[in-house]
Amino acid sequence: MTGLRIVAAGGIALAAGGAPTPLDPLYAGLGLKAPRRSSRFTQLALLGARHATAMLAAPLDAGSALYLATGAGNVADTAAVLEGLYRLGEAPMPFAFINVSSNVAGFQIAAALGLNGSNLTVSRRDSALGAALELALADAGSGRLAQAMIGAVDECCWPLDRHRERLQIAADTPLGEGSHWLAVDQTATAPLGVINAVIRLAARPALEAWLRTLPPTQALVPATPEDSELVHALAPRDHPIWTPTTAANGYYASAEMQTLCAALTRLERPFALLGKTTAGWQAIQISRT
Repeated sequence: MTGLRIVAAGGIALAAGGAPTPLDPLYAGLGLKAPRRSSRFTQLALLGARHATAMLAAPLDAGSALYLATGAGNVADTAAVLEGLYRLGEAPMPFAFINVSSNVAGFQIAAALGLNGSNLTVSRRDSALGAALELALADAGSGRLAQAMIGAVDECCWPLDRHRERLQIAADTPLGEGSHWLAVDQTATAPLGVINAVIRLAARPALEAWLRTLPPTQALVPATPEDSELVHALAPRDHPIWTPTTAANGYYASAEMQTLCAALTRLERPFALLGKTTAGWQAIQISRT
C-alpha cells in the first residue's frame, strides 16, 4: 500500500485549569484572528492546523483533502444544548445547534486554507486517529490523494469534574485539550516520515509475535504516557524505546497525535507508535524513506 508522505507536523496542547485558556492571544502570536461566531472546538482545530501549515514551504493545493479525527467531538456545545433542552426546557439557538456537529470544524479549516477536496470527520471514542489514517491510506493507495491535512482535535468541557464523569476516567485525572496536524504531500522526495500502515492486534500473543518481526533499527514509541509501562513490558529485549518529553499536558482522547507529531520531528529513526485500545492494541508504522 502507498504510504502517507508527511511534510509538516505541528499543533498545540493546553493543560486544562479552572477555566478555559483564552485562544485569542495564541491566534495573535501567529498574526491571525480567531474566526468569528465559531465554537472553541473549531477554534482549537484551526489553530492547530495553522501551526502545522506554517511549517510548509508552499501552501497546499486547493484540491487537497482534509481528515479530522476526534474522540469527543464538539462536546462543550453538545453538553450546553442538551442541558438547555432537557434541564431547562429551552430550544437551542441556531448557532449553538449548528456547532453540535463536528463537521463544522473541518469546513472552517478548509475555508481558511482554501481547500476544496474531500473533507471527512471521524468522531469516535476509541482510536479515531487510527481510523482517519486508514481512510487516508486507502485514498492514497487508490491514487485519489495527492496532498492532505490530517488532524486530531479534542476539547474540554467545564466544569472538569463532570467532564471526567462524561469521559469515564478517574476523578483525579489531569485533563487537557489538543489540536495536532500532519500535512501530506505524496510527491515529496524528502518527507519527515512516511506512515505505512495502521496495524490492529486483538490478542496479546499476536502483538508479541508482531513485535518480534520488527527490525532492530525500528523504535517503539508509547502512544500516551499511560502506554509507556505496557510498551516497556512487551518490547523485545534491547529494542529501542523512545518516550517524548512533550508528555501529556493532560488527558484527551486523541493525545496520541501529539506524540506522533513529536516523534516525527524529533526522532531520527523509523518507529511504531504503539497504544492500547478497547479492542486490543494499535500500531502506526512510520518509516523514514
